[in-house]
Amino acid sequence: MSEIRGIVGVVKIGHSVAGTDESSLQTLLNVTSFSLEESVETIDVTSMGDTRTITANDGSTSQTIGHRQLLPSFVTVSGTIDGFLDNAGVATNDLAHDASNDPVIRAGQEIVYELYPEGSGTGKLYYEGRALVTSVSRSQSVDGATEYSIAFESQGGQDYSVVA
Repeated sequence: MSEIRGIVGVVKIGHSVAGTDESSLQTLLNVTSFSLEESVETIDVTSMGDTRTITANDGSTSQTIGHRQLLPSFVTVSGTIDGFLDNAGVATNDLAHDASNDPVIRAGQEIVYELYPEGSGTGKLYYEGRALVTSVSRSQSVDGATEYSIAFESQGGQDYSVVA
């Protein structure tokens, strides 16, 4: 049985600019979770006569039912990155504020991401892409650490790679 433990996950993120390469990505600190969902919209092309016959397991009865015909349309890749906010570290890695006291990641920015569910060692799978940040939220309670959540949607798809 294969098992990937969440604690080994790594998130790298950078601002999307012309000429961005892997060296401009920063490992994001204090990440507690990330999610990634790939989905496709569908186009219903069902017409009259699209049917199929189903039969009971014992063969005693059969019934003709309508059967949908679907085509794939637009693929959407979306995800979230969650963690603890900490301004004691390097500003570009902890999503606190930069030297100008501006947030490092903001809604509406295009980012480059790499998500490593198995860690970033040689031979490990990772997901990479460009995405539009759709929201950045921060939450705080009297009895807990200050947390952040970044939501994004892919710009132009996503790739699956293996660390060389």
